[in-house]
Formats: sequence, structure tokens, C-alpha cells
Amino acid sequence: MDYPRTVRVTDTVRESSRHVTLSFEDAATARYEPGQFVMVWVPGVDEVPMALWGGAKGRLKILVEAKGDCTKALADKKVGDLVGIRGPYGKPFLLRGRRILIVVGGTGTSPLVPFCERARGKADIDVVIGGRSKEFVLLRKAYEAAGARVHVSTDDGSEGFHGRAPDLANALMDKVRYDDVLTCGPERMMRAVVDECTRRGVPCQASVERWMKCAVGICDACLVDGIRLCRDGPVLPKEVLVRLEDFGRFEREPSGVRRALH
Repeated sequence: MDYPRTVRVTDTVRESSRHVTLSFEDAATARYEPGQFVMVWVPGVDEVPMALWGGAKGRLKILVEAKGDCTKALADKKVGDLVGIRGPYGKPFLLRGRRILIVVGGTGTSPLVPFCERARGKADIDVVIGGRSKEFVLLRKAYEAAGARVHVSTDDGSEGFHGRAPDLANALMDKVRYDDVLTCGPERMMRAVVDECTRRGVPCQASVERWMKCAVGICDACLVDGIRLCRDGPVLPKEVLVRLEDFGRFEREPSGVRRALH
């Protein structure tokens, strides 16, 4: 198992009242693939998995939502502060076809930005960004800069489509036959997207999040129905996702206790 590398925060950007983007330089992760993750360590607090984006000349970014002890500590980091990084780990999103639909929300918005950047000129991409309100529609400019067409949905109707991201995605799929659908974000959202793609016979990939401790397939903390997400995922194809009883229905506490998704 890798030991953490010390990296220095080079920039911070406030994305919402709950979300912050932290930038750092790390040559060891410069060749990551979209959808892979790193373990981010705050000494004395905890270590958590975070998806990577950015990456030009080793300049990486992570999108942090301040909701737990470690993520709150990360969100408070200032330029010049140090954190530990190890990885990258896991299987990435794959480019399959030329007409692509992406459905994202929350911190799951970030890992598909580099996918769009690398697919530019190779695929025609629509992106649905969902949020509870206009404030939580994240990274819109980053997707537009990557050449994607952005469609916004908000639960409260404060911007774009009034409703859930999967409903807007369904409306787009009514008009366009996509070669592949990629999704990352809240698990109930992803389950709805995967179920609709199954009904339509459209290929789909989703990134599934669980508690991760070792990140190298030893501890089984991220085990879902026999799938070790740190090694076999986090990105899984529809054919695997539809067989997972927990996907979109249950989550695990740090102790491993199973509980229904809220």
C-alpha cells in the first residue's frame, strides 16, 4: 500500500456555501484517468477518497463538500497548507461512442470535467448538472470550457429545468439516441439514470461511492455485493450495477452497518 505524499495547497475556490475546490501539484497523479480517485489525508483527523479533476502539468483539483470531520477540515484549508495524498486508484470512465450524455450532481460533478476535456473533438457531449437550487449547480463554466453543452436542473426551479436531474436526462434521451450515458453524484439519482438506461437499452456507466480505508482491495470496507469498489470500481458498467442490491437503496456506516439511503 502506498504511503501518503505531502502536497501543498496552491489555490482554493469557493463553489457554494458547502463546496470548495482545492488545488495542489503532484506529478505522481498527473496521469490519472477520469473517474479515478486519491485518498486525501488530514493528519490527526482522517483519510477520505476524493475524485480528481484538473491535471495540466501535474496541477490537480479536488471538490470538497464540508459535511464530515475530514471534509470540513479540508474545506478550511488555506493556500500553503499541507495535506497527504496517495493514489490514484480505481477504474475510470471509458469513452464509448460519439454521442454521450453525462448526468452529475454534488461532488460527483467534478470527475467528469476531465472526461469532457479529453473527449473534446472525439465525442458530442450533453451534460445535465443537477442541484437543489441555483447555488448548488457546480462547475458549469468548467464543462462549458471543455466544449460540452450544459443543461441545468434544480429541485426548486431557481435555474433551468424545474425538477430532478434524471427527469431532464429522460427528456434529452427522448430526443437523442445516445451511445453511452455516464453518471456520478447522489446514488438515488444514479440509480434512476441506470434504471432508465436499462429500460431504453442504452449503455451506461456510474461511479459508486462507499467508505474506503485501504483503497487497495484488502480491508473490504467498500465491498458491495462482492464488488470491491476501490479495485473493481468505482466506475462500473450498467450490466454490473443492475445486479447490485445495495446500489441506490442502501449505504454503510463507517462500522459497516447497513442502512437505507435517505
